[in-house]
Amino acid sequence: MIGTTLQNRYRIDAELGRGGMGAVYRATDTQTGGLVAVKALNPEVVARAPDLVQRFVREGEALR
Repeated sequence: MIGTTLQNRYRIDAELGRGGMGAVYRATDTQTGGLVAVKALNPEVVARAPDLVQRFVREGEALR
């Protein structure tokens, strides 16, 4: 995933950590040059507990 650009905007620079639910990456916002964190859910976790996606979305909105 490192080197990937998401939504033509966020370039993944490094993995910061990994846990049971997924991974967190340091990324650069290519429009502003700012650093951001990108959290990616593990697909197996989502398949077992789809309700986690809503919790994940709420968490992201709160952190924004």
